[in-house]
Amino acid sequence: MMLGLILAAALTSSPATAVDEARIREAENRWNAAFVTGDAAYLGRLLATGYVSVGENGAEHPKTAVVAAAVSYGKAHPGTAPTPMPPSSTIEVSGDVALVRHHADDSVSVDVFQKRGGQWFAIYSQHTHRASAG
Repeated sequence: MMLGLILAAALTSSPATAVDEARIREAENRWNAAFVTGDAAYLGRLLATGYVSVGENGAEHPKTAVVAAAVSYGKAHPGTAPTPMPPSSTIEVSGDVALVRHHADDSVSVDVFQKRGGQWFAIYSQHTHRASAG
């Protein structure tokens, strides 16, 4: 009986997590596209009020600065093709919070999302340089 309840609970929670992971992956892909094309409207909806991105040097970039940088980038680099979230990136959903970890050869970044009113919003990002091994 107890095993049945545990399995039922696991099966009940898994589809929701899979749906949330798919929505976050879509949001990450659209975020990248919005940045390279300068889509301020999408970024304005995705990035929560109070969103901040912390760069490799520790400098904080609030939502307004990130949106402005995207608009500037889009104008300076018209026609840049967005790249999808790489398979090396991971998504971990825990309740109404999700962590997206991006791994590159020389850097690691984390995007934190929070589900509010049924919608996922980016609330924080951290970018860190990774020293080469050796």
